[in-house]
Amino acid sequence: MKKLTPFAALSVAALALAGCSGAGDDTTDMGDAPQGTSDTTETAMPNQSESGDSTEDAETEFDERDVRGQQFDIDHERAVEIALSEAGGGFVFSLELDHSRHHGEWVYEVEVQDGSAQHEIDISAMTGDVVEHDTDSDDDREREITFEMTPEEALSLAAEFKPDTVFESWTLSWDDGQLEYEIDAEPGDDLIVDVATGDVRED
Repeated sequence: MKKLTPFAALSVAALALAGCSGAGDDTTDMGDAPQGTSDTTETAMPNQSESGDSTEDAETEFDERDVRGQQFDIDHERAVEIALSEAGGGFVFSLELDHSRHHGEWVYEVEVQDGSAQHEIDISAMTGDVVEHDTDSDDDREREITFEMTPEEALSLAAEFKPDTVFESWTLSWDDGQLEYEIDAEPGDDLIVDVATGDVRED
């Protein structure tokens, strides 16, 4: 067997090192693959989020009878303003929102005390039109209602107390010295929300 000269031996070693370097490059290219896997995972995440959003939307849907699911152009404060203008003065001592079978729409029923005259004024919750106005004489001393607690806050408290319930209407008035919301809950008994304390009880 012919012996390799020193120069030939160095050439063989150089070729061997070049081959190892090429193998290392292949390994580096393979290492890029997990980045593609990560990108695929991140792309899938929005789909999971969208699925979660649809579930959340479903949870916020209300029965068509439920006052919480309605969109009114006239809020409770504007209804009070309209009623006082219609009555020509005085103060509101009772305010109710419900779907009136008589009028065929959602209506604010506002009771106004003006001296010895009491006005019962029905106002469309969509248009603000006065759809009915009755007047009677009454010397009873009523108390003006205030909105330290909004109807939305009262309904939220009632929903925590009694979930999975349809709230068909609410009324804000004084009863035995207590300002309270009475909420018509279906099924079951009506709920009373104490404005001063936020306590909820069944009527």
